[in-house]
Amino acid sequence: MGFSGELQVVNGAKKSISFFCNTTFFEDIPESSYLVIETEVSLYADEQCRNLRDGVVGLVLNCSEFGGHEFQQIWPVRPSSSIRRGDYVRVSQFEKNAVERTWYIFPGTTRPEGAWLNALIATPTILGRETGFATGSISILPNEIKLEPAERRTLRVVALGYDGPVKKERDITSEVRWKIPNQSLAYINKDGVLFAKNLGRTEFECEYSNFVAKATVDVANIPSGSSTVFFKGRRRLAQVRLDTDENLYFCNQSQQVFSISKDGGLSIVLSLEVKPFCPYVISCLAIDDQKRLYVNDMTRSTCHRFEWDGSKFVNAKQLGGSFGGQKNSIAINRSCQIVLGKWSPFSWLSIVSALRPSPSGSSERSSVQ
Repeated sequence: MGFSGELQVVNGAKKSISFFCNTTFFEDIPESSYLVIETEVSLYADEQCRNLRDGVVGLVLNCSEFGGHEFQQIWPVRPSSSIRRGDYVRVSQFEKNAVERTWYIFPGTTRPEGAWLNALIATPTILGRETGFATGSISILPNEIKLEPAERRTLRVVALGYDGPVKKERDITSEVRWKIPNQSLAYINKDGVLFAKNLGRTEFECEYSNFVAKATVDVANIPSGSSTVFFKGRRRLAQVRLDTDENLYFCNQSQQVFSISKDGGLSIVLSLEVKPFCPYVISCLAIDDQKRLYVNDMTRSTCHRFEWDGSKFVNAKQLGGSFGGQKNSIAINRSCQIVLGKWSPFSWLSIVSALRPSPSGSSERSSVQ
């Protein structure tokens, strides 16, 4: 059984501030399951897709993580007529044989795609057929909100249910109807943003397809340093940055960059265009003193810069490309030089060519190290 209630650390006569904690949502997290979206895909040993691999084919899967995120993978398998599109599969066994670096062409396209560098041949187990998502319950995250007047919180509503044999989660925040009885204390807009107005405590709810979820908001004068902003990301969080106005920026390895303002509002400030189902996109970011945003794009192995126009990031500029390995940090020094960190044995291969006028009117070249 999970825990739900107030947590407080007690050490002798000393007591910490108490916080509400709800772990019941994380009970019974299922194993990863995979929806088959294409079978018997031809695999090639060269990037031009001319040398066909024999005795092995590609199985293209839509991978569902608990948290609602989906991305595409392709695995090497033996040819089999038993696996069909629309099957849910799980892989617990692999052959000892490995398939070296491989490419494929997804059906309906002509551009070769890299499949893997080296992968064992999988032996999937069929779990059942997809039937369409059926909702079993909905939840508001977080379901206990504490904030001060004039603050705001961005809420998230998730639906738990099943698609055939597989337990799944869907984000339904944009599809619910909100109801808060005491509009003078707080209100919620259609995007799920909760605005606090006056001191007090009230319960509110949302409704979706005859399901109802409830939560509580407590508007009070919160001691300095004890305010908390909740965010449930689709993936683990990566780099975090503050701009000169003390707004917080972070990414969670999706194609989006999020911002939390000083008053607690959560918003999406950047969304890259990528292929559907990409597993990882942005893993690191930086903000310079002109409030320009720098991000990496792991799908293209590139680094980009965006200008701030007062309301959104615009004017994308690619600063470098043809990088090898995985990048895990971007830093900007006072001369606006970009330093990119790495955690793989590969090295950075490109030099950033962006120029920034210096106070003296000359140009300073930004470089990747």
